[in-house]
Amino acid sequence: MPRIFLPPEAFGPGGMITIGGGARRHLVRVLRLKPGDTFIAVNGEGGEFTARLVAVEAQVARAEVVAARPGAAEPPVAVTLLLGLPKGEKTALVIQKATELGVARLMPVATQRSVVRLDGAGSEERRRRWQAIVAAAVAQSGRSRVPLVEGVRPLEEALAALAPQATLLVPWEGERETSLRAALAGLRQGGVHEVTVAVGPEGGWAPEEVALFRRYGGLTVSLGPRVLRCETAALAALAIILYELGDLGAN
Repeated sequence: MPRIFLPPEAFGPGGMITIGGGARRHLVRVLRLKPGDTFIAVNGEGGEFTARLVAVEAQVARAEVVAARPGAAEPPVAVTLLLGLPKGEKTALVIQKATELGVARLMPVATQRSVVRLDGAGSEERRRRWQAIVAAAVAQSGRSRVPLVEGVRPLEEALAALAPQATLLVPWEGERETSLRAALAGLRQGGVHEVTVAVGPEGGWAPEEVALFRRYGGLTVSLGPRVLRCETAALAALAIILYELGDLGAN
């Protein structure tokens, strides 16, 4: 059945849906749906709705909800990726693939070793582009919730914005005792529902930043004996966390 993403405000009272702009064009011209045809409408906030198209007007199309259900493709744990900005197009790559894997929130941060600095209008333009990449990755992967990409900010400001109940894991090449797997074993027993994983840029986290993470309750962990590029480390850590906490096909 065709699937289309709509903003939450498209869903009105009485189960009616108003579809305008590019979504209307996609529904009518690309999917070629006609009144009476059914499709899946996703609101980006975790809900999926079977809808029937009832009218196509000059500016909008109208549909009615036939059935509603929670999205089935969302992980059981909400993982935030706090990402020290790498250079070039690596951030866009990580954001796209992290969305496909199931990340819930993306927090890019400027760090001591970040090459990229984004300020003012340039920062907001980049954030909007990243959000568009997320939206496309959500549609491609069949998810029902659109992760939020936050604006770039200093590391300590980002840490202060984390939920107090969220567990903070920090992959760090200087950690020699605690592996990510060992840390997650303890979380499984406690039934954790929110995790933040912080992955540094090229060159990793500076010692002062590691100390800052620890002041905010962060636990440094090892990803193993090999040195991973920042984009590889981010995606590997995210996949391991989701799998170990019950997603990606794990029991």
